[in-house]
Amino acid sequence: MKVGYLHLGERRHGVNRYGRLLAEAAGTFPGVALVEEDLALSGSAREDARAARRAAEALSKADVVHLQYNRTLWGEGFGQLAPLRAFTDYCAAPLVATLHDVYPRDPWRAWRKQPKSLGGKIGKWLKDVGRRLPANRAVSLLFERCAALLVCFEAERERLLGYHGHEKLRVIGHFVEPRADLPDRGAARRVLGVEARRVVTVLGFIPPRKGYDLVVDALPLLPPDALLVFAGAPSPGNERALDKWVRRARKSGASERLLVTGYVDEETLSLWLAATDLALCPFRFFSASGSLATWISSGRPILCHALPQVEEYRRVAEGAFATFSPYTPEALARAVADALERASGLPDPAFLTLKERFALPAVAAEHLALFREIAGRGGTRAGGGA
Repeated sequence: MKVGYLHLGERRHGVNRYGRLLAEAAGTFPGVALVEEDLALSGSAREDARAARRAAEALSKADVVHLQYNRTLWGEGFGQLAPLRAFTDYCAAPLVATLHDVYPRDPWRAWRKQPKSLGGKIGKWLKDVGRRLPANRAVSLLFERCAALLVCFEAERERLLGYHGHEKLRVIGHFVEPRADLPDRGAARRVLGVEARRVVTVLGFIPPRKGYDLVVDALPLLPPDALLVFAGAPSPGNERALDKWVRRARKSGASERLLVTGYVDEETLSLWLAATDLALCPFRFFSASGSLATWISSGRPILCHALPQVEEYRRVAEGAFATFSPYTPEALARAVADALERASGLPDPAFLTLKERFALPAVAAEHLALFREIAGRGGTRAGGGA
């Protein structure tokens, strides 16, 4: 079987890495040949459509083509429709798309002040429509033209049931990336200069939805020896948000308990994984999370906001996560203190179960089984003009 993979975005972007790692794993299976294409978008609808057509024609020799989608990967706003339509028009092979960042319809509702005036309500409605409509049209296009669409959680599948063609949805969990043994814990803590601290780490790019503001508000309430580490850099456009949170920590008098590392390479990441006492995932809402999968690979204790996806993980490995609720600084601080008291510094055995169930080769095998099923149906892809 010949499997095609389309890669978009920067190589260090989580969605790009997701597709490349799956392709690499698929290529290790006997009888599987790979066809891979990179698609670099310029922001010009005409040029991007041409580039997408070239990539589509190159991948048409495959038996099945796997592509990735989120709201910005293919371009901003309505600009994403031209390359996405061109690719699905001109790729003759059956298509499978993984949908990333599948959030609730109005995820910020619980935290947003609602406008009181009629003009404010109309303005909010127009803003919401302008944000959602391009993505809705793009996802509808994928439902029309793909043989199958993949999400990583049942909660995400349920969020998409309003789309025509939702019977094409399949759930295949986010893989846990293989990781070499972590450095010695004591040595890592010495190298990082945190021997006397209990390290609580939030990992990955820094956008507002991951709950950094809540963590900063909880910072003065944490145990005095706790060091809160933001191991990552701001996602594009969120630099000012990070500056605001750092100023807030300084104003609270707890800024000495906060460390922002900036972007970390693999070697430094391994040090922070080894040195961490508690992994913190305070997401307000989330779709499949690469940073959460990284924590699972490390075996570190993990504290999450009580969300449906956490319960899905717990059905696989009972007791794998500590959770907090309600979504308040006080509840978070109490949960952090409790989790730190229970932390032993040893790998959590519950995560060994998750690492095995969602190991990259196992998840790649699930994808390939679906691809064989689709290729076995014969013919070309569903919908489209090619």
